[in-house]
Formats: sequence, structure tokens, C-alpha cells
Amino acid sequence: MILASGSAGTSEQIDTLLLPKGPTRPALTLRRARSGGCANRATLTEFASLPGLFSRHGLVKIFRGNRRGIQVGQSSGARGLTGRFSRAALLLSASALCLGALAHPVHAQTVENSLFVSIYGGYLFNETDANVDFNDSDDKLGGLNSLSPGNDGHQIGGAIGVPLSERMDFRVALTSESFVDDDDSIEDYSKVGSFAEANSHFSLRYLDLELGYRPGMVETGHLRLFAGARVLNAFNSIDYNTYDPGITDKIGNYEAETETWGVGPRIGAEGGFQFGNSGVSLFLMGAGSAIFSHVDQSYSATVNGVSTSSDDSDSRTVYSLEGKVALGYDVTRSINFQIGYQAQQWWNLVQTFDNVGSDEAPDFDGTDDFLTHGPFARITIKLP
Repeated sequence: MILASGSAGTSEQIDTLLLPKGPTRPALTLRRARSGGCANRATLTEFASLPGLFSRHGLVKIFRGNRRGIQVGQSSGARGLTGRFSRAALLLSASALCLGALAHPVHAQTVENSLFVSIYGGYLFNETDANVDFNDSDDKLGGLNSLSPGNDGHQIGGAIGVPLSERMDFRVALTSESFVDDDDSIEDYSKVGSFAEANSHFSLRYLDLELGYRPGMVETGHLRLFAGARVLNAFNSIDYNTYDPGITDKIGNYEAETETWGVGPRIGAEGGFQFGNSGVSLFLMGAGSAIFSHVDQSYSATVNGVSTSSDDSDSRTVYSLEGKVALGYDVTRSINFQIGYQAQQWWNLVQTFDNVGSDEAPDFDGTDDFLTHGPFARITIKLP
């Protein structure tokens, strides 16, 4: 907001009052015409440079003029009403505009305030401990090292947002994460072709449904609160094989796997902050969920051509916390690009496979936590 000031004339009046569009609030431009008919533009002064413009009770202080220019005065009776009527009208008009701007703040607009689609992806570092332990006493598999639910992996996903009102919106996002298999093998060099091997695979997908609400805007950014549901699907499997061409009971193929389906509430908040008119912004997001899940467990083995299998099921509550921080850039008025870093911690998500051996199914009794983090990129496109 700005105020015009300049040398006083004998009779000044407002000729033009302009409000050019600014990034987050209007700028006030004043033009005055002196009695002699010679028009000149007023000097612009930031309201921020005039401390005490508003009283502690929100009342506008009266301005008074002299022959050198416009000065801030005290609202102390007739003393504050010195100066010509036209100048007082000018200043009071400007003050009224200021109060109106404060009472009705201009909301910072972002691409995601409108109908939009976005695509994102990233690299994930898998920090999860081993969840597959082999029976040390097993003469066929006991020499294998413990395995984790996959190694590092990647993430890919997409989202769409629909505005419901000035402050509310609805979003749907689908994310898929896959991880490189973790594996190990041993070979008996005393017997040609004799070996044992195992690998562990893990992947997950989740669908987020959000109802968002913006309680208000700061001058250079926004705050959004959201609540909704998360639908989760996770798959974890281990495959292990033994082979010794000289001893038939060492020829076996084994598989144990679990698949998790669940749904539960998810809440969070996100905020964006603009860096002036540069088009660069800072983005922050945090969320948590509790997912009530059903787990199917299965085991199958084929040893010397004879197959066996078993199935079981379990239920558990899976919890998660996630956070993101990113820098964004407005490529155009309709396209925003972000690059940042994210982390997500899951509890009770991963199945543990204990006492894995060649004679019977492993134990499916335990669970483990799952932690990933890594860089990501996202592009958001505003739709007409």
C-alpha cells in the first residue's frame, strides 16, 4: 500500500485514483491537478515507512498538510484537522482504501488453487532392517545371509485436484513404489552345480483421497489443511531354491508371500511461501495415517517333484508419517515445477519371515517397520 506526498498547492484535488495490480495486494497511485492546470504525479511513499499510521485501536490517524508536504498527524481534536479540505479528503480516501485492503486481504494464487493435474516421481533410499532370517541349523539354507524387504527403489505417481469453493478443494492421488530385490546365494565348490539362493521382493501402492480447506492466506503464501482416507496395498515375497545334482532331497523350490490391503483415515497440512515476484516458492507438507489392514499369507514348496502349500491370514493396524520440503518455480502462469526431498516412516507394514528352512513353512508371526527417503520432482499443470 502506498501514499502520495508532494509539495502543497493553493488548491489541490484528486484527479485520478489508480490501483495497479500487484503480486499480492494493490498499489495505490495518485495524480493531482493544481489550480494552475499543470498536472503532476505524486511521490510514492510506502505505508510501512510511516509508523503509527493506525492507532492501537485500529483508528486511522488524521493527516495534515503544510506548504512542504504531507505529514502524519495526531488525532487530537481540531489540531489534526488543519490543512485544506481537499487534501484531507485525499488522505482520508487513501486511508479508507488501506483499511479496505486490510479487511479484505488479497489471497496469493497458486496453480493448485484451480483444477489441476500433476505427475511426480523420485528415488527412494530403503533404510529398513532385514525381515528374512534363515535357520542357521538348516543344512541347505543355513549359510544364506538375512534379507531386507528390497533394496533402494523408485516412486511414481499422479494427482488431480478439483476446487469446490474459494477455500475448499478435493484431491485424488495414486502413488506406486517399487524396490530392487535383495538377494543372496551360496555355492558348494566341492560339488559342481550345487548351490542355494534366495531373494526378497517388496512393493506398495496407496491411493489418497483428500478434502482440503484453506483457513486463510498470508501475504506471500498459503496454508492448506486436509483430511481424508488412504487405501493401501503392499506385497512382500521371498523365493529360495536349493539344488544338488548328486543328492535328490536337495532339489527344492520355495515361495512365501504376504499381501496387505487396508484403508484408514489420513490428515495433514501443507503450506507454500512465495519469494517476492521471482516465481520461486517454498513448499512444506506433513501428514499421518492409521490404516486398518487385512493380510493374506501363503507358502508353497516343491521338493523332488512333490508340492505342498498352506495359507493363513492376519489383521493389523499400519501407521505412517510422511513429510516433504521442496522449492517450486512457476514456469508459466499454468505450470509449476518442484524439486525437493521427502521421507516416509511406516509401522507394522512389513512381514517378517523367521526360521526359513527347507523342511517347513517359515514363521509369519512378526512385523517390521519400513523407512524410505529421497529426492523427488513434481510438475503441476493448471487446467482451463
